Formats: sequence, structure tokens, C-alpha cells
Amino acid sequence: MTPHEINVLLHIHAIAEPFKPDSPAYEEAIESFTINGMIYKTDSSGSGYKTTKFGDAMVNMLCETPLTVPADPRKQRGVEGENKE
Repeated sequence: MTPHEINVLLHIHAIAEPFKPDSPAYEEAIESFTINGMIYKTDSSGSGYKTTKFGDAMVNMLCETPLTVPADPRKQRGVEGENKE
């Protein structure tokens, strides 16, 4: 899933207003999410879509994914800056 797709899915899940900007990438994400059973079209949401139980599970998975912490490059070297073997 691309960052744009994640943004669209989170928007549909959490915000009941149309997604802006509307674009070909947005249309592709909507089509993919619909085909894969993550969202469905509805008139009861300002965005025109709601997430399914599967879509909700994907959002929860994204929210529960821990952030990775980049390795500290100083710990990869010795005290004086030489590489550890």
C-alpha cells in the first residue's frame, strides 16, 4: 500500500467529508479498496464511502504498527570512530 493509499483509507475511515484533491491515484485507490472488500459506497457518509470490517482491521493494523527507530550510527563505531568488527 502506497502512502497515498494509506492516506485515502485513513480519510475514509475517520473523516466524513470528500477527499481532496480528487485525482487518478485517488480513483485507483477507491477501485482497489472496493474490489478488495475494504470499503463500500454509501450515501450515509460525506466521503461517499465507509470502511468494511476488513478495512477497519487494516486501519487498526496500521495504527498498531510500531515505529522503527533508526540505528544510531555512533553505536556502529568504536569510541574513537573506528568500525567494530
